[in-house]
Amino acid sequence: KCCFIDLILAPYLGRAELGEIFDGREPLEREDLLPQFRSLLGDEQISKPFECVGDAGECQAATVLAAARPDRAGSPVLQALLPMTADAPPAAALLAPIGTDFVEPPYAAAALV
Repeated sequence: KCCFIDLILAPYLGRAELGEIFDGREPLEREDLLPQFRSLLGDEQISKPFECVGDAGECQAATVLAAARPDRAGSPVLQALLPMTADAPPAAALLAPIGTDFVEPPYAAAALV
């Protein structure tokens, strides 16, 4: 889960800030965790964790966005993952609502405010 959380936050939080969150051991700074990241991006030869993590498309999009950040330029982990992002969905498509939700009316109205 830590690899996923780091990856999904990396497009939005700076490298230094994530380093603090992970107490100086940020997963994206650790090349030994490349197999875990590859599994998140859809490498079928590596089992994806059976946990609450995003799907391969979401992880691929996050990789593309994180790699574009100036504070991530040259990251060995992100550079190793970028070849797996050729089919990444556009980030904007992932932010749009899809399908029906099951939020009850009083809560749904509050979310629109």
